[in-house]
Amino acid sequence: MQAPGLAAVAAAHLYSPDVAVSRSRERIAAAEIDVAGTYPNPTVYGASSTQAARLSAGAMLPLLIFGQRGLAMDAARADADTTRTETLMAWVDARWATERAFVELWRSERALAARKDAAALVVKLDAAVTGRAEVGSGPQIDALRAHAERLSVEADAMAASAQVRVAAAALARWTGDPPDVDLHVDGNPSTPDAPPPLATLLTQLSASVHVKREFDDARASRMRASRERGLNRPLMLLDLGADAFDSSLPATNLRAQLAIEVPLFNQRGGFIDRERANEDVAMSRQRAVLARVSSELVGAYRSYEAATDREKVLTEAVLPASEASVHAMQDAYDLGRSALLALLDAQRALLITRVDAIEATATRAAAWADVQHALGSP
Repeated sequence: MQAPGLAAVAAAHLYSPDVAVSRSRERIAAAEIDVAGTYPNPTVYGASSTQAARLSAGAMLPLLIFGQRGLAMDAARADADTTRTETLMAWVDARWATERAFVELWRSERALAARKDAAALVVKLDAAVTGRAEVGSGPQIDALRAHAERLSVEADAMAASAQVRVAAAALARWTGDPPDVDLHVDGNPSTPDAPPPLATLLTQLSASVHVKREFDDARASRMRASRERGLNRPLMLLDLGADAFDSSLPATNLRAQLAIEVPLFNQRGGFIDRERANEDVAMSRQRAVLARVSSELVGAYRSYEAATDREKVLTEAVLPASEASVHAMQDAYDLGRSALLALLDAQRALLITRVDAIEATATRAAAWADVQHALGSP
């Protein structure tokens, strides 16, 4: 199965288990708003007596007329806002993990291809050197060296193939594919040729979902404190009743009374102080998170710059020189003007340069993914 970078990110948005958990929590938070707005049930009663009314009936209705219900719903809505921001955080984290996993699979596949190319060259060289040794035109020690180099390169290629399967399983976790799927990348990691200046990116950190989450949590704490203060307001009960079949009364007696809860023993001061403390903690976390993402952004941006410079040097200068060196050494060896060891060293250096160039490209892409993660923009 081919996995283009954008398609992998889109699949993660749909199938990431972490994002699915956060979306489920959103549904719980939405239900909590309805729970907070639940109106207390009325109390219905009936009674009978032997000396007065044969039937007494009535109902007591709670009256939430001082804003307690509205404040409770506002607090629940604020908590739901925090939960929605946490879902965005989960998506930003999942996107970052998917991009990093895609880059790792790309790196593993490109490294495997480079090692397979190197192995193909060594196999041809091994056959040629062995043929020379068999006809006596070359030393036997060269045949042994070439064969040993072939075995070494083939072993490295086998290890690189196993690493591809490991990287594919890591990417499948985020794209919703089975972990044993034969997943391969399609295309190259996407990175900007001219990223915005670091100073510009630093000004965007205040809008990061990581920072916004703590801001929302502080706001939710303020709303919960307001809810607790609202619970200090009196709760009123309206009692409506009737007494029927009373021989001492000319007709059915209708009655009404109003009861008011007097908040003498429970001022909810501890609850209010707790929410104020939670707000202070959230604001402290906001400052800590802003410091953390600022550090991560600067570090990732510098890594991106360094990897970009290294990739350019390797691909534009070192790699062409290494390829030219191998061709020159091959010609010299074919003409008998160079030793086998020199040719093997040149081929080994070319393989190292190719792998280094792949690593530089992967490091550059991973660093840019880190920059996007620090910015925290959904």
